[in-house]
Amino acid sequence: MQDYFSVFLKGLAMGACDVVPGVSGGTVAFVTGIYERLVHSITCFTPKLLLELKEKGISAVWKKVDGNFLLSLLLGIGISLFTFSNIITTLLETHPPIIWSLFFSLVLTSSFTMLSKVRSWNITRLVFLIVGIICGYYITILTPGGGSPSYSFIFISGFIAICAMILPGISGSFVLLLMGQYVFVFNAIANLNIPVILVFGLGCAIGLLCFSHVVKWLFAHYEESLLCFLIGLMFGSLNKIWPWKKTVTFITNGHGEAVPALQENLLPSRYASELALDPMLQASVIVMILAFVGVILFDRLGKKNA
Repeated sequence: MQDYFSVFLKGLAMGACDVVPGVSGGTVAFVTGIYERLVHSITCFTPKLLLELKEKGISAVWKKVDGNFLLSLLLGIGISLFTFSNIITTLLETHPPIIWSLFFSLVLTSSFTMLSKVRSWNITRLVFLIVGIICGYYITILTPGGGSPSYSFIFISGFIAICAMILPGISGSFVLLLMGQYVFVFNAIANLNIPVILVFGLGCAIGLLCFSHVVKWLFAHYEESLLCFLIGLMFGSLNKIWPWKKTVTFITNGHGEAVPALQENLLPSRYASELALDPMLQASVIVMILAFVGVILFDRLGKKNA
């Protein structure tokens, strides 16, 4: 029960991060040590599983897919999405530097701690790290667009977003923002728009089943190189979650919502002078330090338990 409660808490953290464009729930799974277990569990869902269900029964199938783990994680993610979606978006509107400072420090510190998990370095792994950084950075500078709110496009949005959500460093919410579906989807979740939730969820489920097999194969054959690439994605994504930003241009997405199209990272002093806004520097630095200490302690605790 203690193990599954821990998984539940990690699910809460994943769900909270997936709400925010620029922060990846996959990063939480990666740095908390459940990433490969999650991928392995998901890849167990194949057509053959139905035959095993008929031959061996529910108990055997539940054990094969690591059902208790999945249930605990999904319960945490689901509760977090419904609970924190409004809280986090409100905090981002009222105290943006502090909240982004928290995310920035968490991802930055986690990226460095993950580097220590690479057993050995060579030119190939260094190249994968650099390519990951470039890819992660490039994704953060793409311009958000608007998309048709048709059910087919909602399905495609879910399919693509879930692939990003399970990759550390790539935010599924940011992918939704790029496709012009972020506001629409999270409003649907908040308002319990069942048809939209079902179609989006179906896209997520199919995308997850397809993409998880790819990730599992890569881990089996190129574990260290894939690890370096994923760490690179985390480093590259830091551009998106820098705490002090100025929105240069806005665009209207497919639902009539004004969303940032191009943002410029600023130093706190420029943030205060150009935007006439409080950079909340002292509180932001304190939050960064607390996040840094928290990640270090968590990493050491994980090594000790291992």
